[in-house]
Amino acid sequence: MKPITRLLTIVCLAAPAVLALAEDASTVTKHVQGEMNKFVAACKKKDMKTADGVILANFSPTCKLIGMDGKSTPLKAWIKQQDDQMKMTKSVTSMSLKLTKGSLKGNTFTGLESFSETGTMPNPKDPKKASKFVVSGTAVMQMEKKNGKWWVTKRTEKSMSMTVDGKPFRPSATKT
Repeated sequence: MKPITRLLTIVCLAAPAVLALAEDASTVTKHVQGEMNKFVAACKKKDMKTADGVILANFSPTCKLIGMDGKSTPLKAWIKQQDDQMKMTKSVTSMSLKLTKGSLKGNTFTGLESFSETGTMPNPKDPKKASKFVVSGTAVMQMEKKNGKWWVTKRTEKSMSMTVDGKPFRPSATKT
């Protein structure tokens, strides 16, 4: 009987700690989603000054941003890429950025991000015409808590697809 009593005591003592950890992961997830929502709202308005501000307020200056090619891009260069892509966008019809999963271990939070955007852009063959584009992808985001604030320290793209007028499209394959 003593081992069972001991086990029940351990479970009863550990349960509040596990619940507190889950509550913290939920709190971080809620915070991250709130920041993602601010970014999306700014992008829908094509307000890249505000969108860039959201990124700078949440991404560590030394954040590792790893693309589908496995290469790391410095934060400022990544922001410039985002801005340049938005400049080429005629309109944003819809955009979604969601944190679909999140886990917390100590001062490290890891989450799975999903992204989708639909809009119009200049037609790749005839820039005077508009083309509909659809982009979707996933990324793993890692955050660390430093001085009471959560910072994105690493973001790794896991999947990415784009269609233009319903046909697969690779932006890196076009000449600029």
